[in-house]
Amino acid sequence: MPEAEERLPLDQNASESIEEEKKKDSRRPAATAFSEMENREENRQEKQPSRMEQLLSEYENYLLFSLHSSSLTASAYLCDLRHLVSWMKEKEIEDPEDLETADLVCFLNTLAKDHESSSVIRVQSALRSFYDWLALKEEGQNPAAVLPKRKKNRALPLVMREDQVQDLLDTFSEEPRDQLWKTFFMLCYGSGLRVSECCGIRLQQISLSERQIRIVGKGNRERLVFLHARLCDQIEKYLQEDRPALLKQSSSFLFPGKDKGPVSRTQANYQIKKHLQMAGLPSEYSTHTLRHAFATRLMEKDTDLRLVQELLGHADISTTQIYTHVDASRLHKVYDSFMPEIFSDKGGNEK
Repeated sequence: MPEAEERLPLDQNASESIEEEKKKDSRRPAATAFSEMENREENRQEKQPSRMEQLLSEYENYLLFSLHSSSLTASAYLCDLRHLVSWMKEKEIEDPEDLETADLVCFLNTLAKDHESSSVIRVQSALRSFYDWLALKEEGQNPAAVLPKRKKNRALPLVMREDQVQDLLDTFSEEPRDQLWKTFFMLCYGSGLRVSECCGIRLQQISLSERQIRIVGKGNRERLVFLHARLCDQIEKYLQEDRPALLKQSSSFLFPGKDKGPVSRTQANYQIKKHLQMAGLPSEYSTHTLRHAFATRLMEKDTDLRLVQELLGHADISTTQIYTHVDASRLHKVYDSFMPEIFSDKGGNEK
């Protein structure tokens, strides 16, 4: 009881302090209170997304849930459209519906000053898709529908020689983590897989007995890719010895990462750059260079172009045709094999 009597004055002081603060609040000038209300309203408005941000959010949902595009495709389109967002901010334009075809041409021309033609063409494709959706949603005009077609300056892809691929693979130790990435890059090279495809391989997609993997590629298109016997041996060794040592929890992915998910493209890009440096190979090479090397090896062996298209998972054969320009030495051999007959004395004297 004495303790309660000692705490009572403290409680009374606290109550008096609260009452005093209330009196002070009631005596605040009306102008001050109004000013604070205005500030709160301005802060609330600043936090609201802009018209363009709202549309991009809706457009992303359209890609994912109406078109059933992959998250990678949706992310790529949104990333390309961010260039337009930045340009609109510079021009103080808030609504994309205020833009006309001439404005979009101006935007793309500005972008072309600092970006490769392939990047500008990709952004233009994103614009067409976005404005197709917007015109359907708002029942308005599509200023991107009549954008002039841009010509792509196609550079020949970089290709790693076979000895360079071997030098790269030789940099990996026998440690389980290194063996994961060695197997990963052997698959990119030995089966011509895209990095995203390799990351997403699940165990049930692999059949070592049939030496093949079922791949789900761009546009959710499925294809079968084949495995060399040596590649099968590497995968089997990795599955039996290395992968179990890396697993902290169950995962259905061939190359497990964190939280039951797969390794990421970012991790793959980091690893390839690291091991390229260790092997003393050009830093311009990348994981995609291994895919180019696979396609080029097929062309060197006179593989039918349609088969190369199927193995690479290209929707359009024109994409595959670039590899017909890569191996100039093979073309020279073909040329030399028939040209002497045409220019022979016998051929020249025939009437």
